[in-house]
Amino acid sequence: MNSVQPMRISRVVGNGIAWYFGNLGFVLPLSFMAVLPELVCYLIFFSGAAEGDNFATGVIVSGAVSALCGTWLFGFLIHAGVHAPGSGQNLPLAESVSHSLRIYFPLLLLTTLLSIAIGFGLVLLIVPGIIMITMFWVAAPVLVVERRGILES
Repeated sequence: MNSVQPMRISRVVGNGIAWYFGNLGFVLPLSFMAVLPELVCYLIFFSGAAEGDNFATGVIVSGAVSALCGTWLFGFLIHAGVHAPGSGQNLPLAESVSHSLRIYFPLLLLTTLLSIAIGFGLVLLIVPGIIMITMFWVAAPVLVVERRGILES
């Protein structure tokens, strides 16, 4: 009979940190590629004096570009982190890129819905927002790893 081992948070956090630092050669360039479009938008809209219409447009465009690029990176890192053996050897780069592109639109929709729900909870009072954050903490990893639907995850 197999006994279930208790989950140790220190082991989970330690494995995550080891994976991250073991794969800095992949993670940092991908993070830079995801942030570069937002940086370009920021430089275009905020390089001069911050005027009313230009500032509001810059905030909206930069936020949208950040969400679009960050969602792909989020999906990639979740898939690569779960499917990478050990502390980063043989990172499944091509598989993680293709998987993150396949689940891009459902993940974008999920993160948008969660942002609205959590934001609404935070506007009501702080506590409902914190409860929503806690409830939906694993929704994106469930969508990416278990390939569940948006509402199911």
